[in-house]
Amino acid sequence: MTTYLRKVLFYFLASPYNHLALHLLPLIN
Repeated sequence: MTTYLRKVLFYFLASPYNHLALHLLPLIN
């Protein structure tokens, strides 16, 4: 359940910044 809460929290925090995340993910990878 910890993984589920972590995933929900991640999506909740990232949702306003989805466009930024899409641009930053290639840089991280």
